[in-house]
Amino acid sequence: MNATQHTRHTRTALHHLARLLLIRGFTALAFAAIAVRWPERTLEGSAVIAGPILTGFAGYEIGVALLLEADLRQWWLLLLEGLACVAFGMITFVSPMLPLESVAVLAAVWLALYGALSLTFMVALWRYRHARWGLAAWGMINIAGAILLVGFAPITTFAVLWVGAFYTAIFGFVQISAAVWLRQQLSPLVRELRATDMRVV
Repeated sequence: MNATQHTRHTRTALHHLARLLLIRGFTALAFAAIAVRWPERTLEGSAVIAGPILTGFAGYEIGVALLLEADLRQWWLLLLEGLACVAFGMITFVSPMLPLESVAVLAAVWLALYGALSLTFMVALWRYRHARWGLAAWGMINIAGAILLVGFAPITTFAVLWVGAFYTAIFGFVQISAAVWLRQQLSPLVRELRATDMRVV
């Protein structure tokens, strides 16, 4: 692959990633709104609708990560995030079949691991100031959520529903913000790749 093809390949893969983040963000906001509007139906419907959709998004992200293996040093972080989102989709899918206490424990473990992954992203993107602070805040929110979920929050259907809706809304805003930031960084990243003919980030 020559330099021009290499650059085009990188731009296309990053464009796909930005589009995925944007669509996933708006989808998360829609699910949060549905949970608030029709709370009595959301827990049952989440297994049928939200779980498979989230898993599908995650599979797409894993595919993008594999496409970027030759271009981004931290491509494996995208792969791990995709796998984390697969786990999130699976937890969503099985949650109506489990006791609330088990759902809370699974959710807390996922939040802790996802928070740690976000902090790892922060280190990888340290030279990008806005991304650095955003990822730091998001990582701490997830870790704090894990602690509150296990240590302090009452495990009731109401709590699971409303806390889940609140978290899903924040997740949606984070995904949309990440998509906007990535679109803004597309040209600088590609210029850097073209100038160095090396892997970037």
